[in-house]
Amino acid sequence: MISVSPIFLLAFLLSPILLFIYAKRLFAGTSFLSIGQWRQSLVLMWVLNLVCFTALALYFQYRYGYITDDINYFRGAGLFRGKYLWELSDGSEFMYFISAPFKHILGFDRPAFHVFSATLGFIASLTFTRIFLWRTDILLKNSFKFNRLAILSLTCFPNIMLWARVYGKDASMFFLASFLTLSAYLVLKSNKINALNLILIAFLLYLMQILRPHVAGVLGLAFILAYFYKMLQFKTRNAGFGAILKFYVPAILIFIAFIFISSSIRRLGIEKEEFSSEAVKQSIVSAVRMGAYGGSATELASEMKDNPDIIFSPPIVVRNIFNFLFEPLPWHVRGGADFMAFLSNVLLFYLLYKYARRIRLFDEVQIFFFLSTLGLTVLLSFISGNVGLILRQKTIVLPFLFLLLFSRPPEEYKTAAPDEENETP
Repeated sequence: MISVSPIFLLAFLLSPILLFIYAKRLFAGTSFLSIGQWRQSLVLMWVLNLVCFTALALYFQYRYGYITDDINYFRGAGLFRGKYLWELSDGSEFMYFISAPFKHILGFDRPAFHVFSATLGFIASLTFTRIFLWRTDILLKNSFKFNRLAILSLTCFPNIMLWARVYGKDASMFFLASFLTLSAYLVLKSNKINALNLILIAFLLYLMQILRPHVAGVLGLAFILAYFYKMLQFKTRNAGFGAILKFYVPAILIFIAFIFISSSIRRLGIEKEEFSSEAVKQSIVSAVRMGAYGGSATELASEMKDNPDIIFSPPIVVRNIFNFLFEPLPWHVRGGADFMAFLSNVLLFYLLYKYARRIRLFDEVQIFFFLSTLGLTVLLSFISGNVGLILRQKTIVLPFLFLLLFSRPPEEYKTAAPDEENETP
């Protein structure tokens, strides 16, 4: 018999209220919620998330006794005392830090943490959806199926419905990445220096650096390069002001990036005096080895035991990227969870096959999506030595990939051919 606690029921009941309030504020000023088809679609997406997440949570809970590392974070929160945010040393301590007040003050149990995390995960998907709405025309009837497929991908893709919802570092990174992307979009599309969003970007990168410094480093670098592109394209009637912008803003960003990247390198276990290409290579090799345990270790993790440098050869890099995107392959499926992951990979392959050829780097935001997708895919393909890790860490790549695939320049979606856009996905 399944028993539930009062705090779990309270969290469960408050979740849709919080989502409704956030969605109403997020999409205010757009036509998204005023169109009946989109309102119904959004409710159905939430119900699908609720059903799938509950089913998967029960599967993992009663088959394995846990869902991810949630037991570690839940127990650690009970013992965590006396550290400030700037004193946290790694992602686990960050999870203890943010979980402790909910456990000590509100009395959260593990199921309540999962409900809260799933709520934040869906808020993140809504945030990515809001960014997509700036990249398309939601009112264009002949683009309805195209837009619906994009929003379904951002909210209901299988990897996202599990790993971006469960209580853990992956869901926390997904949540932070959504607001980082929103702030980056507002900065990149504005012709003014948006100080508030720049500060927010720096703060979010700082938090992400604690959780996963390698991911934060890629996203921070992608934003800076996209911003440089924006500055090169910047035009103003005031040539003097434009010259100041072009010189001083990049200089400040370079200075901040130097400090940020240096801190990220230290968090990866490479001291300043030891920094070299060889030290970086050894850090990557160690990360692969950490995942090379258990029955779901990748072929790369097995092959590199005798020859660690094999992971840097071009053929292995290409194979690694393919494995990162599409593992488990059909002959590696060993159970229900693997089969569901395989089906999601089939869907991902379809989306890439159908829409990758339409990618256009038409503005600085699209460049940010492209660099984030490319950088994260290459980097995480190196350090994910375990299929389980691949499935979890691929989650952070997917929203950037989907935004890259489905974003279109205004002149394209305004003249979209009805027959093309109404193809059944």
